[in-house]
Amino acid sequence: MNKFKDFSKFNKYFFIGIIIFSMIVTGITYAYYSYRYEDSVAIKGNVIAIDATLDVELIAGTNEKMVPLNDSSLSNALNAVDTPNGACIDKYGNLACQVYKITLTNNGSRLQNVKGSIELYAKGSGSVYTNLKWRELTNPTTVKVGSTINGMEKSTLVNELTLESGDSVVYYIAVYIKNLDVDQLNSDKGEFEGIVTFETGSGDTLNSKVREGATLDTNIDFSEISSDTNGKGVYIRSGTENDTNPIYYYRGDVDNNNLIFADTCWKIVRTTETGGTKLIYNGLPSDTGTCNNTGENSQIRTSAFNTNYNSPAYVGYMYGLVYTSSSKSMNSVTDTYYYGNDVTYQNGTYTLVDTMSSSNWSSIWNGGLNNNHYTCMGSTTCSTVYYIYYTDSDNMYYIELTGGKKVEDALSDMLDNNTNSSTIKDNIDEWYKNNIEDKGYSNYIEDTVWCSDRSIYQLNGWNPDGGSVILELRFGALDRARVIYKPDLKCSRKIDSFTTDNINGNGDLYYPVGLLTVDEFMLSGGMYAMNNIPFYLNIGLYLWSISPSFFSSNYGGVIFDILGNGEINDYYVDDLRGIRPSISLKPYTEISEGTGTINDPYIVDTN
Repeated sequence: MNKFKDFSKFNKYFFIGIIIFSMIVTGITYAYYSYRYEDSVAIKGNVIAIDATLDVELIAGTNEKMVPLNDSSLSNALNAVDTPNGACIDKYGNLACQVYKITLTNNGSRLQNVKGSIELYAKGSGSVYTNLKWRELTNPTTVKVGSTINGMEKSTLVNELTLESGDSVVYYIAVYIKNLDVDQLNSDKGEFEGIVTFETGSGDTLNSKVREGATLDTNIDFSEISSDTNGKGVYIRSGTENDTNPIYYYRGDVDNNNLIFADTCWKIVRTTETGGTKLIYNGLPSDTGTCNNTGENSQIRTSAFNTNYNSPAYVGYMYGLVYTSSSKSMNSVTDTYYYGNDVTYQNGTYTLVDTMSSSNWSSIWNGGLNNNHYTCMGSTTCSTVYYIYYTDSDNMYYIELTGGKKVEDALSDMLDNNTNSSTIKDNIDEWYKNNIEDKGYSNYIEDTVWCSDRSIYQLNGWNPDGGSVILELRFGALDRARVIYKPDLKCSRKIDSFTTDNINGNGDLYYPVGLLTVDEFMLSGGMYAMNNIPFYLNIGLYLWSISPSFFSSNYGGVIFDILGNGEINDYYVDDLRGIRPSISLKPYTEISEGTGTINDPYIVDTN
């Protein structure tokens, strides 16, 4: 049976959905004890579901000019008594209340023992609410007989609900500010939100465990390694706290992120944008069920990222057409060579445009060719043109172009296509098939994004219009990890967003497995060129990431890694490094036992 579609067990816990609604409220005295709501924003509805959908709709009221309301006046407000402006709008045009329609639809098997609750809270600096209320309605205009006037704390909407497959249930609630007959300017003002939650049973989800004790990471300095004063524990990534699925991540020398799934030890890294939980391989459990692995026991094997190195194509987890880098010694050249700013192509022949010429390499290698990258060597025409991307005092480094292609076409052929798998991807796919797919665990894995970010930070010599021929081609992660120290979990290009389907990414993977990014290394506590022995990703050996750093003439493709001392660095793609595959478990994956420590890891419930 598919575990994620079996809702019949009472002791299983999951969130069916969360709806968040918000409003910007600016407190301005309107009358004796009233407020005026201005600068309103639309209500946000964020839905998370497993075989069920949860919808919230604002069906009465607006988002502006809200004033306090007497509890006893709610029915009149709902029925537009003494006002020509409609439900929840008083005769002065002020908002007296809001009515929400909440619809829960079961898309899967029978749901039992479902509980629905609502929580209201002030949000943002300067926001204060002490008298925000909600009350259940029978329909949009009728207060439910016997219903409770609920405050802001988490309160019950429904208990022990049973919902058959395909059925829906509808609830109505009214939200308002209780009138105290005093000036409430300082007691009810600012921004507020509400969360509607439906859940069942009393078990634990992995995602809920990860969230425990998390705080915002606004005080973490990513230009420094993790420490007791610079991040140790679970954090919420700043900027995602109001997203449908905020990002929670572990940082530093932690020992509560251990997990066993598929008879394998894992370290929990973070939650995903789609609500799952991303893990990194950490070896096999001991005979007593512990996960205290380091060194070679924490990796599946060693491998080159790519066995070839001499093309920008080889920095990709997958890549397109290969343009091989070549070099030519120039010190002994005495003939006149011609260098063009551009080329034209006709009838199989390239012609250099806006040429310069030289027979003295020492006079032009250091910047003299920044605007003249194309050459036919000793002629101004050729069937194969050479594009010079790098120079030193002895050599020019180039790729060959044919068929009318220019350098921008070559870059696109290499970096904007995924027709070939890297060496490391082949290794990871083989491991996944043998240990996850063939053992029946693939139903627990979500299709999250694995970002092999080939966005360009600096083209340098690959820019034909002034690009420096003494600097390498630099990719986006280099800027984030070595220059500005700002990890970013968003993948800027869909072609680099590796997934098995094409909804959230490129759909070019066969298996939903990959490697961590250097950005995730940074969140976890690492920093470029700085030792960090006591953080949880350090196993004392070298470890590949999925993130390209740069391509140069002498090194070829270079990928970010972690060294044996916990330092983030980068190295040649054809060198050997450890492979620690990363997978992501689906939202609402349940755990059956454990506390997350090395000696008592969480156990994913696969029964």
